[in-house]
Amino acid sequence: MKSNERLIYIFIIIVLVSLFWLISMSSQTEKDKYLKAYNFIQRELDDIAQHFNIIKLSASKISLDTNALSENYNVDINGDSCIIGDQNNTTNTLGTFIAKSYADICINTQSEEHMELLYALNITKLMLNNTPNKKLKSIYFISQKGFVISSIDSVVKYFNIENFDKILFNRPYILNFESKPFLSDSSFIITGPYDDLITGENTLTFTSKVYRNGESIGYLNLDIPANMFNNKICKNCFLSNRHMNIDNISLEFEVDNITTGVFYEKEFTLTSIFINSIINNYIYISIFIVVSLLVSAQLNMSYQVKRNKRIMNISHLDELTGLLNRRGFTEQVQHLPNADYRTVTIIDIDHFKSVNDHFGHMFGDYIVN
Repeated sequence: MKSNERLIYIFIIIVLVSLFWLISMSSQTEKDKYLKAYNFIQRELDDIAQHFNIIKLSASKISLDTNALSENYNVDINGDSCIIGDQNNTTNTLGTFIAKSYADICINTQSEEHMELLYALNITKLMLNNTPNKKLKSIYFISQKGFVISSIDSVVKYFNIENFDKILFNRPYILNFESKPFLSDSSFIITGPYDDLITGENTLTFTSKVYRNGESIGYLNLDIPANMFNNKICKNCFLSNRHMNIDNISLEFEVDNITTGVFYEKEFTLTSIFINSIINNYIYISIFIVVSLLVSAQLNMSYQVKRNKRIMNISHLDELTGLLNRRGFTEQVQHLPNADYRTVTIIDIDHFKSVNDHFGHMFGDYIVN
């Protein structure tokens, strides 16, 4: 193998090794970013769960006043429905709430349903005042007796009393909760990501049942926008409700030592790693390409110089003796400086043909050389 060919092969090996190293390093970097993002989201979920548990504990200490509805809230009865708003704030952003129920529940202040409505209103208000608002999309309570309370007025206005049970009790978080019959009274679940019924936004929901006097009265829910977590730290990472691709990295979240059924995945195919390697290291790759081109150009130039020199030697020198042939001799003479005298020596070997004939050309070449 010639020296220039060896250099080319060495250069190709260096390029391949460099690419392999780059992909390996990028793969580890992407894993580190993924784990950092996963741990960040896990802490956020734990933090929200802690608030959720505090609210649940605080709810048991709420005292009720049978006359509190009309005194503390704006009540608007229209036909069969009753709209209840917060007197302190009518903008209905996160921090206040609006409720809708059957008119009879609002009117009959001595009924068990009315007491449950008051209880739920107090719990919802307690949650709104003690939950980190920036992390949440909405807080709402769904009663089993015919009312809904929400921090977003569009949610309440969306439902009619007539279709209340049909729509709400078929929502993913309610079905998910009811599919787990062995949950304790203090347990909660996380559902998602799923598409919100009204906005269509990808959503995660914390859900827990609320009990009064030992009986379930409804579901307390916290909505978190799923895109709050997507691509914040980790590119090509996403939340899912199952492990979607065997080639992806995927870990399930645990809250209060209970698996949630919510996975955090990162696309981790060889193609995605290679593309991310290029995107994340484009400066170094550009430098590497420029240096590679310069080295390639230098190797090619060196090869061409050696090749041209070899061709020149072949055309000007005798292959056997290494002495100038006719072409080489003529060129040398043309480049000699002007002089009055020049000397040419001619050597001839007589009868050399007989040597080749008797002993062969190889022996004759050996004698001449």
